[in-house]
Amino acid sequence: MKIPSSVSSLERISNFILKTPLIKSERLSSPAQNVYLKLENMQKTGSFKARGALNKIYNLDLVDEIVAASSGNHGAAVSYALKTKNILGKIYVPQSAKKSKIDKIESYGSEVIVFGDDCLDAEYEAKRYSKENNCVFVSPYNDVDVISGQGTLGVCLLYTSDAADEEDSVDLG
Repeated sequence: MKIPSSVSSLERISNFILKTPLIKSERLSSPAQNVYLKLENMQKTGSFKARGALNKIYNLDLVDEIVAASSGNHGAAVSYALKTKNILGKIYVPQSAKKSKIDKIESYGSEVIVFGDDCLDAEYEAKRYSKENNCVFVSPYNDVDVISGQGTLGVCLLYTSDAADEEDSVDLG
């Protein structure tokens, strides 16, 4: 699997994401090692998932409907990305999905369909629906455009890591 350039992906989505801060964590740092946190919880939709969803949606040719499956963050990200392009979407969530996550998905305009006991049930049903209705299915983890979009976080770290220039970094995501 060849992953497209995250630098190109960042150029594609930069108008739709926030430049989140990189801060030193006093609590996690030690005298031997500084630890920095990229505050993606401040990102549009509340997580880094917006990066991948936006990159996927903006890499697509004209489509009528998008389908995704999620227990929350990916669904909200896809719904947000769809709203920026005025595209309809259906987000399948399991019965166990939190109401706050469902509300966030709906707040961006996508239809939420509750299906199954867990994320896999919802994903299988979303894939079935997308095949039967000739829709694009946006995977939260198995799509090169989503992966490349989420990789823009690393590119942003390189651009914003002045304070951490001399430090080693590990992405905990």
